[in-house]
This record gives sequence, C-alpha cells and structure tokens, in this order.
Amino acid sequence: MPSPPTAPRALRWLATLVLALLCACGDYPRDPEHSLDRVTDGVLHAGVVHDPPFVVLAPGRAPTGSEVHLVEAFAARHGARVDWQVDTHDRLMQRMEDFDLQLVVGGTAPDSPWKERIALSEPFRDTDEAGTPVMRVIALPPGENAWRRALEAYLRSDEARALLHGGPSAGGVSP
Repeated sequence: MPSPPTAPRALRWLATLVLALLCACGDYPRDPEHSLDRVTDGVLHAGVVHDPPFVVLAPGRAPTGSEVHLVEAFAARHGARVDWQVDTHDRLMQRMEDFDLQLVVGGTAPDSPWKERIALSEPFRDTDEAGTPVMRVIALPPGENAWRRALEAYLRSDEARALLHGGPSAGGVSP
C-alpha cells in the first residue's frame, strides 16, 4: 500500500500545478482575429448606421456625430485611419460577426438581439438632441478581447468624456 504524500511532496505537486496554470494564462486578453494589431498603424474598418445625433449620414458627406468623432479619435490614438462602411444595421452586424469590420456605431442598443452573436462595449453615457443623457454601446466582433479592452479603456478616458460631454467631469462610462 502506497504511503500518504508527505508535506514536501504535496508542496512540490502544488507548486508544479500553480506554475502550469500561470504558464497557461500568458498573452491575455487575446484577439484570435488580431483586431487590435490590424488597426494599430493601419485602418479601422467601421460600420456606420444613421442614428442622429450620435451618427449622422448625409449623401456625399463624411459621417458626423458624437460616436463618429469618438471612433475617429480612438483610431487616431492607435495611428489608424477610419474606413467608414455604410449599410443596414443587420448587414453590418453580419459583416462584423464575420470579422470584416472592427466595430459598428449607430443603431445598437444595450439590449440588442445581436448581443448573443457579437460583443457589445460596456455602456457609456452620451446626450441626445434634447440634452437628455442616454446609455449607448458600440458593437464589436465576438471574442476579440484585447480589442474590446482597448476600446473600453478609451471610453473611460478623459478624452472620450470630453468628446461626448464637452468636458472630462461631465459624465462617462456607466459604473
């Protein structure tokens, strides 16, 4: 009959287990489709849906609105330019689910039925045309956790708050 493990033997086993677990946790968060790497010093492919005042589309003109300015500033922070893709909300969501786009702004609510198939940023506060605070989200590709983390960190920044509210103390990401 084998003898029960001694304290040194049990400690060695525990240390080996902890080391194995720590090695398995490297490089997180990850982007399986490399969204953050592709955008940095490159192009951010963004879907855009008319959703005034957050996203305003007019024929022959570049998109405008608070969320457009937010995405452009985020892209600039990463040395990227934005390639705006205009289409219906559902088509853009499908393209993002297929990793053709890195995000979609306009028309996505925090309780979107797409939330089972794509990722949503944490809610952030913007202001509608009447000056009423509203909670907004940005749609993101599924599983791109480093990309999502970078965007959400930006949404919490003073720069993003200033773009959304005219100053860093005027609101921000919901708790």
